[in-house]
Amino acid sequence: MAWIELGLHLIGRIFGEDVRERTAHFMFVTPTHEQYRPSIAEYPSLNHPDKAILKVQEWLGKAHRAAVTVSNFADASGLTQRTFLRRFKAATGMTPKDYLLHYIMNESKHDMATTRKPITQLAWEAGYSELGAFRRAFKRVTGLSPTDYRRRSQLS
Repeated sequence: MAWIELGLHLIGRIFGEDVRERTAHFMFVTPTHEQYRPSIAEYPSLNHPDKAILKVQEWLGKAHRAAVTVSNFADASGLTQRTFLRRFKAATGMTPKDYLLHYIMNESKHDMATTRKPITQLAWEAGYSELGAFRRAFKRVTGLSPTDYRRRSQLS
């Protein structure tokens, strides 16, 4: 991704920092010196041959994210829990718990970038009863606090 950094650097040198920041925002990136993080939702791949796991991934897209648990995943797959855990990790490269966390945080990222809902409401919708727990989980996944992410994801 160095070419993006080089391009943003050149834009900053030629047109100024304001244009560089707007360009970075338009490209959904934060420059490295500001702790590079893609701002768009990063969903794990659905390009694998395991039909039972694809079924679970599609089911998750239809389920209400706050009501989903890892044990719901296994039930939706129709596999035993042990087989489900092994096959899910092989297909997605993630444990179901990590996948669910990333899925929920990606949905929250999308809501932060596209709505004006308060972060406390987004935390509640994501299934967190404590704002502090949501903030820690969000920062672990994105590298940014929810407030910083919202600020960087919206045009000035």
